Amino acid sequence: MKWYWLVLLILLIGVAALYRFGKRGGDIHVGQAGPSRSISQPQSPRSQMQGVKLIEQADQSTAWEILAEQAEFSENENLAVAHGVRAQLFQDDTAVLSLEANRSIVQRDTGNITMQDGVRILHQNGYTMTTTTLDWLAEARQLHTDEAVELEGPSVHITGIGLQSEVDLQRFHLEHNVHASFRLR
Repeated sequence: MKWYWLVLLILLIGVAALYRFGKRGGDIHVGQAGPSRSISQPQSPRSQMQGVKLIEQADQSTAWEILAEQAEFSENENLAVAHGVRAQLFQDDTAVLSLEANRSIVQRDTGNITMQDGVRILHQNGYTMTTTTLDWLAEARQLHTDEAVELEGPSVHITGIGLQSEVDLQRFHLEHNVHASFRLR
């Protein structure tokens, strides 16, 4: 019976930490579209959590959700760094894209996200894009990278450098050195 109280105590501490994080999250504000940039890990994380789900709300609907194996929160830098990340981007409370990465840095004041290491974009129509770094610009609802991108689909393989995406329009644009090959069935 003693283990029950320990589990209950851990859950209460986790809920209190998420409540505190949520109170500081606030509305999404402008983040300028632009080239990928490197954001360092917080210097002194205030809290670390295992098995975390972060949700960003915009205009009374879900903008994105992140499931992470582990996350570190820093109060003074307003950042959350998540590891072992699976994320979904939403439009009108419907998931439009799924993403995976080894690491994700969330700017809690803007809702912008930088995904790093082993980034995969999974589209519901069976297309998978891979790159090393990907930025989600919350206000513009765009994905961007200056890195190499590889797209694999049921009958196409495309590579290029740089990606600009308008998620709500489901429009992706590879910027440079684009090469495509098609498989005939």
